[in-house]
Amino acid sequence: MTERRVQTICLAVLATIATGAALQALSDVMIPFSLAIFFSIALAPVVDFLSSKTRLSRPMSVGLTMLLGALMLVILAGVVNESLTSVEDVREVLIEKGVLDRDTNDFLVELPAWMGGGGGPSSLTEILGGLVPKVVGVLGGLLSQGITVLIFVMFLLMEQGRRDGGSHGGSDSVGSTVESRVKKYISVKTLTSAVTGILVGLALWIVGAPAAILFGLLSFLLNFIPTIGSVVAVLLPLPVLYLADAPTLTMALALAVPGAIQFVVGQIWENKLLGDAFDLRASVVLLALVFWGKIWGIVGMLLATPIMAVLKTLMEGWDVSRPLARMMGQAGPPLEVCAAVVMREDGKILIARRTRPADVAGLWEFPGGKLEEDESASACLVRELDEELGLAIVVGDRLGATTREGATPLRLTAYAASMGDAGSEPVLRDGTHDEVRWVERAELVAMAAAGELAPLDVPLVAKVPVP
Repeated sequence: MTERRVQTICLAVLATIATGAALQALSDVMIPFSLAIFFSIALAPVVDFLSSKTRLSRPMSVGLTMLLGALMLVILAGVVNESLTSVEDVREVLIEKGVLDRDTNDFLVELPAWMGGGGGPSSLTEILGGLVPKVVGVLGGLLSQGITVLIFVMFLLMEQGRRDGGSHGGSDSVGSTVESRVKKYISVKTLTSAVTGILVGLALWIVGAPAAILFGLLSFLLNFIPTIGSVVAVLLPLPVLYLADAPTLTMALALAVPGAIQFVVGQIWENKLLGDAFDLRASVVLLALVFWGKIWGIVGMLLATPIMAVLKTLMEGWDVSRPLARMMGQAGPPLEVCAAVVMREDGKILIARRTRPADVAGLWEFPGGKLEEDESASACLVRELDEELGLAIVVGDRLGATTREGATPLRLTAYAASMGDAGSEPVLRDGTHDEVRWVERAELVAMAAAGELAPLDVPLVAKVPVP
């Protein structure tokens, strides 16, 4: 098993290198497509709301959503234009000081060189000043790709509608988990970034900093880059204030107030809203920023965290990659529990009533148990049902999984199963359960609605195959 894991890790490293090279070569297509995937997930609730609350068909709902998206794009372009116009105030100051020639037109591109020759701490000003044109350039690039992104989003939303319309209760749980996590990340991150950008821009405007709108907009954008983006957003206005001969108090306030806003909104409020949705170690986030930043630049850094969270969720669904997914988490690996949805030939399903622990005592569940180290799910269920109920079963396909967060995270994965011996009946053996029952699927649904099933088993009822 150890040799197999070493081989798996080596293959994963080689595959990562090859994938990275391919993604970098195809960046012109993959960047807008990746953005479109996340935007389509975020906009799906809007389309669903318009479809369900109005008489519009899904294509009409998608079209209306696209119009709203285009309107937001136009508004953002206007804000960027206004922001760049405000930079002219700084340009005039530099012309008056003799740092900049009035005949020089490309202010943002030449800004790092002017800052380096300003007589102050040149290394710091060059680094921070160099980030201003780069970030603004990326923002302009994103806006120029906006139409392409919107086209991708439209097709993805239409495809999602066809997929949802043809889906059944046994749809893949990993995919739904990925979608829910990305939805939560995009909604929370967009909200907190917008609040941060507005407050930072307002604070800089109050203290009299030039280009306050621009720096507020950059704070909104950079807030999508974990930790590093917030630090850079706080430091960006300082070189401009330094060259504009701003008073020491203004520079101190321009550093302290946005820093406090970033800490309160980003570290306290945002962490509370996101909770353990992603569960990524800080080292994993840092490596993701370096890797995706190298491949796709600042856009890659913006997408690094959700991409790694998606990869981690996908790896959790495969036995071979599950140990690596556990290593990526910071809350510790969840306790792995397997459950068997045993179905007889007449279509009835086996459930058992728990006696322990106290939080689920008296509730019904699909029988199963804890997955031991280096044990497959199939072997675990065969062992557990023999120990608890004296049943021989044949384990089939994976149906889905549910998770419980908290101090002791737990993941319950359900598998379809059939009787190894059609004539056998369950016998209570180890005291884990005090009653067993064969129920129809409709009765199982009713029990879930009435709160008679264990909480983690309730979402799995929808995954039970229809006989």
